[in-house]
Amino acid sequence: MTTVNPSNLPIPIFLKSYFPMTGEKLITKLMPSFAALNKGQIDRIRQKPPDPRYSFATAQLRSVHNRNRYMDIIPFESSRVHLVATMVRSKASPTASYINASHIVLKQRGISRKYIASQGPLDSTCGDFWLMVLEQRCRVIVCLTRVEEGGMSKCARYWPEVEGQELLFQTTEGGVRIRVRCTAPMKLNERADCEVRTIRVERVDLPDQEGGFEVTQLCFFGWPDHAVPERPGHVLELIRVMRETEKSYQVEGEIGPTVVHCSAGCGRTGTFCTIDAAWAMLEAKAATWKDEEDDGRDWVYEIVNALREQRVTMVQAVPQYMFCCNALWELVGGEARVGSV
Repeated sequence: MTTVNPSNLPIPIFLKSYFPMTGEKLITKLMPSFAALNKGQIDRIRQKPPDPRYSFATAQLRSVHNRNRYMDIIPFESSRVHLVATMVRSKASPTASYINASHIVLKQRGISRKYIASQGPLDSTCGDFWLMVLEQRCRVIVCLTRVEEGGMSKCARYWPEVEGQELLFQTTEGGVRIRVRCTAPMKLNERADCEVRTIRVERVDLPDQEGGFEVTQLCFFGWPDHAVPERPGHVLELIRVMRETEKSYQVEGEIGPTVVHCSAGCGRTGTFCTIDAAWAMLEAKAATWKDEEDDGRDWVYEIVNALREQRVTMVQAVPQYMFCCNALWELVGGEARVGSV
C-alpha cells in the first residue's frame, strides 16, 4: 500500500474510464492508444522531407557506435545533451560532445518538468556520464536498473558503493578526469525500496577541483526490464523521495534537471517520468478542478507522446503504459488493479 496522501487530488475522466476494468480488458482498452503512439513515432522519424528535429545525425556516426548500449535507442540531434568540456578540448572532433542522453522538457496542463533521460553508462562512458552531471548541475540521479539482469550487463557500476570509496574516470574524448567519492553511509529507504547514496563529484584536472558538488543517487532495483513492479506504491514513494531531495538542494540555489536512467533510457525511464509528470498535473489542477471542465483527453497518452518527441520509445511496452494508469489510480485513492503482466 502506498504511503502517499491522495487527498484532494482530482480524478480525470480518462482515468475513471479505465477502471473498474482489470487485466486483459484493460490491456485491450489501452492497445489502440499505444499503437497510435508507436505509429506516431515511426511517422515522425520517416516523414518526407525529413524533419531536422528527429534527426540522429551524431548518434548514428560510426565513431560513436561504441558509446551506445543499444543502437536502436539513441538521442535525437535536437534534444541530445552536449558535453562542453570535451568539445572544447577536441575542437576538430565532431563527436567530442556526444553522450547517449536526452533533455526532456514537459510543459503542459499547468506543469513545467525537466529531466535528463540517459542510457545506463557503459564501462567506457562513466566519465562522460559524470561530466554531464557536473556541466548540467544535476543534483539527483534516479537509477532504475540493476548492473546485471538475467546474466546480461545492463549498466556499469559508475558509483562508489560505500562511504569513503573513491572512483576515477576519464571521458572518452578530451581527457577530462572526474573523481567521485561516497561521502556518507549508504541508506536504505524501505518505503521507496531504494538505496540512497551521497556522492561528491568533481573534475580533478581543474585547480582545487573547483565546481564540484554533492549528488544524491537513488537506486531502485525492483523494476524488471520490459516489465513493471508488482505494485506501484514503491514507485510513487520513490518519486516523493526524489522531489524532497530536489527541494533540499534548491535551498542552495538553482539546480539542474534530475537524471533518470535505466538500461536503454526509454522504457522504465519513460514510465517513471510519465507518472511523475501526471502526478504534478493532478496537483496543479487540484485547487481549481471542476469535473464539467475536464476535456476527457488521456493525460498519459499526451505525456508519452511529448516524451517520444524528445527521445524514442519512452514507455516501451503496453504493461508499462498500463502501469502508469494504475499508479495514478492508486495515487488518487483507488485500488491498484494492474500487477506485472
